Amino acid sequence: MKIGILTFPKAINYGTALQAAALYKILSKRSGDVFFVDHKCDAIERSNSIFDLRSAANPKYTLAHLLNLDIALKRRKNFSDFQQKNMRFSDAPFTDYDIVVAGSDQIWNYNLTGDDYKTFFLDFTNGKTKKAAYAGSFGLSKLDDNRKESIAALLSDFDFLSVREEQAAKIIDSLISKKPPVVVDPTLLLTKNDWEQLADKKQGNGFIFVYTVFNDDALWNFAHSMSEKTGLPIKTISYSRLHRNDAQISFTAGPAQWLDCMLNASVVITNSFHGTAFSVNFHKDFYFNVPDNAKSVGSRLYDLTSRYGISDRCLSAGAPQKDIDWSAVDEKLDRDRQMSLDFIDSFITAE
Repeated sequence: MKIGILTFPKAINYGTALQAAALYKILSKRSGDVFFVDHKCDAIERSNSIFDLRSAANPKYTLAHLLNLDIALKRRKNFSDFQQKNMRFSDAPFTDYDIVVAGSDQIWNYNLTGDDYKTFFLDFTNGKTKKAAYAGSFGLSKLDDNRKESIAALLSDFDFLSVREEQAAKIIDSLISKKPPVVVDPTLLLTKNDWEQLADKKQGNGFIFVYTVFNDDALWNFAHSMSEKTGLPIKTISYSRLHRNDAQISFTAGPAQWLDCMLNASVVITNSFHGTAFSVNFHKDFYFNVPDNAKSVGSRLYDLTSRYGISDRCLSAGAPQKDIDWSAVDEKLDRDRQMSLDFIDSFITAE
């Protein structure tokens, strides 16, 4: 059986690359003939570019990107090395596959994919190729009214449909009167032992790992306060030498180096969905925050942590009142992981 995966595997984004590698690994265990569909989406390509010529007239943009050019190139090399070790790509058309799997990540966020958004709803026509979605996400709390009809038609054409968040399930139910199952993010399909095999093992342990995808002064203030209280140093990853917070900074880390930071941290402080997901998977003492400039990500973080009874780790909720009961978390996660694997098996084994 030949399986194609459509997502953003080449994005210079840690969560995006790691979820892609995880789904590839899981599907490859069930069918050895698995490839990423090497589709070029102009909007994603632009967001991935080291320098966007459309912004060249902005002197601040140009200066910042020239200042960071060398580290951007080294980071891109680390991402490329990770992709080559953990992914296979094919430029074969969608119709060459027995199954095309859309997902995971924000594949249905048309603000990311632009005019090409229908491709990620698998708008091709073929009577033989099955269409599946694994842990699809809109990354939006609601859809534009002028897109609802076309998206509903595209969703109705899927043979197997699942989503990553409850919010996405509600959106789909409102469109096609069918509520899809909420499965785990692909990164949670793999265990900590699985991830250790993909990490670049160079970090020592005993530090606070701060991983942010949005500017967040409240989060950084908390991190510095915890560092002073515990004596633990702060390590972080940044794309820019203009980083303004006091920490040991890696500017060139790829996904393997990011995993190493996450695996060896004593404490994780984050406002990222995948930073939170890996903290749960790795049993980290973690704290998350939803800054005012990132309310759109809030539903994903609250959905994930509420699901496992640890939403009190949110900084805005105040200091957690109790330690995390990891046995209770694992019981729920193991159940969700098995349900998600069963869903994958259902579309692989279907006639």
